[in-house]
Amino acid sequence: MKSESTVGTFLYISLLTLLILGGCDSDNNSSDSGSSGSVSARVDFPTGVTVASPVDASSGLGALKVGDKSQRKELPSVAFSVSAVASSSAYTETSATISRVLSRDLALTASFDPTAFFTRGGNASCYGPTLKWQNHPDAGMGDPGSGELPSGDLGIWNASTEDGEACAAAQLNARMRDVQARVGMGMLTLAGMVAVYESTGATWPDDISPGASVDLTDELNALSLSSMTFNSAGMSLDAGGSVWSYSLSVSYDDGSGSRNIVLSLQHAITDRDAGLFEGLFSYIVEDVFAGGNCGVGDNNVSHNGSVHYKKTGSTNVTLQSRSATACGWASTTPAADIRDNLVSSTVLSEAFAVDPGGAWADNFNVFTAEFNTDSLLGLYSYSWQAGSGDSHARILDVGIETAAGGEAYFGFGDRVQESLSGQINGFICNWAGPGGDHSPTDFNQYAQRQFLTYDSTSDKYIVSSDGSSDITYAPTNICMYAGGAFLYDRDLDSDLSDENASTVNVVDGGSPLDFDLMTVSDSEANIWEHILARGYSLPVYP
Repeated sequence: MKSESTVGTFLYISLLTLLILGGCDSDNNSSDSGSSGSVSARVDFPTGVTVASPVDASSGLGALKVGDKSQRKELPSVAFSVSAVASSSAYTETSATISRVLSRDLALTASFDPTAFFTRGGNASCYGPTLKWQNHPDAGMGDPGSGELPSGDLGIWNASTEDGEACAAAQLNARMRDVQARVGMGMLTLAGMVAVYESTGATWPDDISPGASVDLTDELNALSLSSMTFNSAGMSLDAGGSVWSYSLSVSYDDGSGSRNIVLSLQHAITDRDAGLFEGLFSYIVEDVFAGGNCGVGDNNVSHNGSVHYKKTGSTNVTLQSRSATACGWASTTPAADIRDNLVSSTVLSEAFAVDPGGAWADNFNVFTAEFNTDSLLGLYSYSWQAGSGDSHARILDVGIETAAGGEAYFGFGDRVQESLSGQINGFICNWAGPGGDHSPTDFNQYAQRQFLTYDSTSDKYIVSSDGSSDITYAPTNICMYAGGAFLYDRDLDSDLSDENASTVNVVDGGSPLDFDLMTVSDSEANIWEHILARGYSLPVYP
């Protein structure tokens, strides 16, 4: 096994982040300087709260054709630094777009795109491919002699995608595309509701007194957005003048039938002078989905999501994003609304996050982060579980410490019903193959690792050398294979005739394929101890 590359202090690359950013100045279309004021100086709406991947070089909501891109300032290509990465990332573009909508610099009619709520996530081509095999060494009596492993179970199989992007970065971009779009568009829509209120001649937030509420259903329907009917829309301020509630329900009909999108935000100002706040954003999106655990063919499903965020210092933020899909439409099947896990908070009341113990069916995702909003230094953990009956969750743990480089860890941990901590407990090499063992003897000795380097030329995160990745194994219970009749499609060309001992045999110290998962040292009891020893620790949930 080749040795892991080491760094004294290093940058763990965030596979996903939420950025609390300042926004635009007052409404450019109004001469009333008191109408909007400085977004960055206000705390009545979490302007920059969004979920996005900083390793996604797309323009965030701009990639969904939001607004007039010709009016957006193009960001120059610059050498790598923390600020350079942040200034060219999807979360920066998304946050800026939300800010522009809130300040009425960008109209809701030009920015609202309901198709964003129906964005699909997935896996990168380098991660968890389907894999043909024959004569599996773990097969027992009655098992077939050949077959194909399903997608999603093999972890990081190739170090990079076809276009050179590091697999850890590419996988995050693929997995989080749906939540990124739904949260970004959801926050933009609520910001647009505030802007519509101001367009009536009102001044927000000054015109809403403690204990008052505003109904904006008619005003939003007057926009005549294509295929949209707003069922309800409004905002209110509690009697104490510190907790805002924003809510919206809209029916969307793209020609295939009407379905509902429900958004809600409870936002508490904890220290107005210091700009501190805490809140919970949530959504339900009714959809039609083919496949998954809700039945054969097309099925009605509800995508549930929540983001609990807390700004605890001028540049300090903690958050947790959760999402999952339930069977049925929440409007007709109440059990499909699984946002019933009351968050722990001293300032939020009746604030419910997506519940890992609820009746979800597919793809429970959880992301926890604790970071500095100026430098993006911090700790990040992302877990996902394909089905409620799975034995383990898949986990990517990352963090940011300096601008020197990046490292990401992939492995398996407790089911989300048991823990949302993000702790990697080990690695499963034969998840779905014949005789697959989800608790092998050496389970807690292994994980996968990638050191990432930002390449300004390609604007991607890459692996700069063979020593940047510890990912190689054989899909067997012991993670190695010393030789025999077993063949598997190492090169993913769907052809086993070109596979032989040199392409399938994987042993410690072997050649050309060296068993190369990250493993513990003699003084460490398990892989989690090893990950902690490399400088990582879990982020703390808000």
